[in-house]
Amino acid sequence: MKRYFNDKHIRLYFCLIASLYFLYSGITREKILLHSDLITVKGNYITHSFKDETGYRRNGHEYYIWIKQSTNPFQIKANYLDIFNDAAFISTVRVDDKIEFTIPKRLENKLGSNENIFVTSIEVNGTNYLSQNETISREKRLNDSNAEYLLAGMFLIAGLLAYFVRLPWLS
Repeated sequence: MKRYFNDKHIRLYFCLIASLYFLYSGITREKILLHSDLITVKGNYITHSFKDETGYRRNGHEYYIWIKQSTNPFQIKANYLDIFNDAAFISTVRVDDKIEFTIPKRLENKLGSNENIFVTSIEVNGTNYLSQNETISREKRLNDSNAEYLLAGMFLIAGLLAYFVRLPWLS
């Protein structure tokens, strides 16, 4: 058993696990490419919670909005925050304003639960705070990049090199 946990094997195991993680992430990633991949959720605004500098090393962001018609917190993904007009949202949106979100179709069955649902657009009383066109454009670029598959391949190659090739700085 000890022979399977030496440095050479541990590097291989680490790289294989990382490779499988990135492969799984690429396969299961949300694919939003068209407006037809989204559905609209309407309701009356209750409150929001916009927190920056949360989590590990205080570099996280937690942006949630609640409406009367659903128990779900509606979350703005961190990679949409730079296109979300939060200052205008905070200063103009009031309790009971009509709010409209678009969400991915696959999350429709989670409506009414307490699970977070991420939004791809936010419109309140005709004012757009998070543009659906911009979020779809970002999702298309992310989908076209295939970064997860490239990382999976790189980790697989690195693991195999660490296992089969004896490199002086790894000894």
